[in-house]
Amino acid sequence: MLWLIVSNINKLGLIIGYALLAVELINKTNKCVKRKCLYEYSIILTTYDNISFEEQLKCTECPITLNTFQKDTKIALIPTCRHIFEEDALYKWVDDEHFTCPLCRDQII
Repeated sequence: MLWLIVSNINKLGLIIGYALLAVELINKTNKCVKRKCLYEYSIILTTYDNISFEEQLKCTECPITLNTFQKDTKIALIPTCRHIFEEDALYKWVDDEHFTCPLCRDQII
């Protein structure tokens, strides 16, 4: 009888483990879909030295991280409002379920 209880508890733990794994996979898939939407439709990805000099003068640091842009910094530019962010910082923003520009709240996706 004790073996049967322990066996069922182990099976239940395994089922819960699989359920948690499934939830984690769904979350990762949703993040990938959001990032794919950003790549394909909404965001221009480049490096800081590839944007115009006027845009460089307007924005010298990432508004999210407050890191100063270097020439080789990977940036994400939102075409509608022309705001510039570090690529990873903007992805974190979108991964946290924000679909607007962090500065002006213009729609990204």
